[in-house]
Amino acid sequence: MSISDGQTTPTSTSVTSTSTATPTSTPEAPSRPYNFILALATLLLATIIFGIVMALFRDTFKDAALVTTALSTLFGIFGTVLGAYFGIKSSNDTSDKARREVAQANDKAGRALAALDPREGTRITR
Repeated sequence: MSISDGQTTPTSTSVTSTSTATPTSTPEAPSRPYNFILALATLLLATIIFGIVMALFRDTFKDAALVTTALSTLFGIFGTVLGAYFGIKSSNDTSDKARREVAQANDKAGRALAALDPREGTRITR
């Protein structure tokens, strides 16, 4: 670009392009919540089946001990399904977070290495 007295100035510098660089990793698109849908469907199906069995055999379940046994079985199913769902979910969330942090650290290290003098960068990466 020209200035009125005939001097020219540079229009871009390499310092600004490296300081405003964006990370190269892209965030992963979230997957469909099939595991949540499966857990919800299992709980609903167990509840519906329990209700049907209680309605069909209502004459048999006049004793409180039998009802308590049936309910404890239903709660055992709930505990198993929900425990598995949340255990797997927290494990996947932790794994995703670790992958993101590794990608961010690699991006940051790459940008730092790119900002160094080429000879110094070669010495560091040997």
